[in-house]
Amino acid sequence: MLPPLWHWLFFLPLARQSDLGPDGHPRRGGFLPPVPLPRRMWAGSRFNFLQPLHIGEAISRNSVIADVSVKDGRTGPLVFVLVRHEINGEAGLALTEEHDIVYRNPFAEGEQPPAPRLAPASVWRRDIVPDPVLLFRYSALTFNGHRIHYDRSYVTGEEGYPD
Repeated sequence: MLPPLWHWLFFLPLARQSDLGPDGHPRRGGFLPPVPLPRRMWAGSRFNFLQPLHIGEAISRNSVIADVSVKDGRTGPLVFVLVRHEINGEAGLALTEEHDIVYRNPFAEGEQPPAPRLAPASVWRRDIVPDPVLLFRYSALTFNGHRIHYDRSYVTGEEGYPD
């Protein structure tokens, strides 16, 4: 039986180098709508695990754009895209997964990102201090080429985040 979320390793994004945008993700258009706002971020997820997947089992994924909505935030327009995935194993639907993707304007000159919020307290704790190698390995494992995961100059210069 596969642990939860291991299905992420089976459906890695495949894009030619020439099809990548400046952020390292595939250019907009194609499956994701051609939203004109340049900053793309994962805003949240929801999972419904219905039955386990098993090692060696043939699995498939069907993905749809379930919703696109435009909102006004305190820093300008936001576009939210809801992507719904259905993962099927040999016994049928095994899990559903929803991704919320948000598109935003670039940081304005002098704008500061909001302070991070602490996660709720937990019964256990493990501190991990990421370094460039760990961030690169995470990106390589998930085949996630978004530069925010490994390129410090991009994160501070283009995305506007502090050290």
